[in-house]
Amino acid sequence: MNFKANQFRTFTLATMLIVAAQLSAQQRYTIQGNLGKDKQGKVLLVYNDANDKPIKDSAEVKNGVFQLSGTIAEPAHATLELNPTGLGLGPDSDIQDFFLDPGKTTVISTAGMINATITGGASQVDFTMIMKEYKVLADKGKRLDTLYQKYSADGNDDGLKSIRTEGQQLKAKRVEIQNAFVKEHPESFVAFSLWLRRANSGVIDVPVVEPGFNAFGEKIRNSPTGKKVAKRIAIAKSLEPGNPAIDFTLPDTSGKMVSLSSFKGKNVLLCFWFRNFVPFETFSFVMTKMNKQAKANNLAIVSVYYNIDNTDWQTILHENGMTWTNLIDRDGIVGNLPVSQVAKAYDLNISGIPQWILIGPDGKVVARNINLAGDPVADVNKLLGR
Repeated sequence: MNFKANQFRTFTLATMLIVAAQLSAQQRYTIQGNLGKDKQGKVLLVYNDANDKPIKDSAEVKNGVFQLSGTIAEPAHATLELNPTGLGLGPDSDIQDFFLDPGKTTVISTAGMINATITGGASQVDFTMIMKEYKVLADKGKRLDTLYQKYSADGNDDGLKSIRTEGQQLKAKRVEIQNAFVKEHPESFVAFSLWLRRANSGVIDVPVVEPGFNAFGEKIRNSPTGKKVAKRIAIAKSLEPGNPAIDFTLPDTSGKMVSLSSFKGKNVLLCFWFRNFVPFETFSFVMTKMNKQAKANNLAIVSVYYNIDNTDWQTILHENGMTWTNLIDRDGIVGNLPVSQVAKAYDLNISGIPQWILIGPDGKVVARNINLAGDPVADVNKLLGR
């Protein structure tokens, strides 16, 4: 009896320590607003938390005054909308982007949310800075839009050509501004957010992503999102050529459990995929062509399906003549996040599939992320020495 009591107390203490650590990671924020005495209704706050989960909160606006409060694990890009219609970012939406920091954020305006002055922590200061630079480009973009409509109506091809050239220059300038901001602000969550848009989707390219990530300060790298990126880099490095492919076992079309390691002794083209992407037809054609050459290449094709869109897997296989080894990882990816052991082990998300990994007879990775847009059949044959 005493042993059980001590065991319970130990478990309770451990649980309390875990909860305390989770709570300590959260920091409190408050948003205080004054939009003018004529403003009434509701204000809606929307942002994604450190787990990419959409968070919404709202508050009553009475005589222009409102207040919101909560906790966040790290600064986050957010929006505040006055009297939301639920129709998205339409022309009549009274909405503004900002960066939500721990601590106090103040929203002041006499002409609605879209014209409010939002002040807060260091991230909002950085966000305001880069948005000023963007505004110069946005104003030029509006002028180009007006000229484009005029030149289109006049049939002015030379004018349209010049507009397209200027438009490309504006896009290049925007990228230049972003790159400079990221380089000059290694301690900024705004800079980290800009960098993540280019580096944190699809398949991690270690030689490109790792140096970029390491250029940020310790506070950024040890943030919840920073730790997730570091984990993705570590997984990508573990899947580089020469490393053993991570084994797994999943059901096939008949429900039989099949392990990746059961194909040892053969070359294996491992494919992670789902149905609704473009160009699926090209993907299906290439896979079929690869399958026809499988015997000559001592190649086994193993595809793992993700039912992201709840489509009928068996029907897709039948309609497209997919007769190789087909496995399914049900609910392995949910909301663009890896959930199953397989999806986590291979760092899979919607942006990163379809994805092909070539594995040698020894069970080691030969190549990862073979390019579907090129000539994947020739690429695989070359990798196999054919």
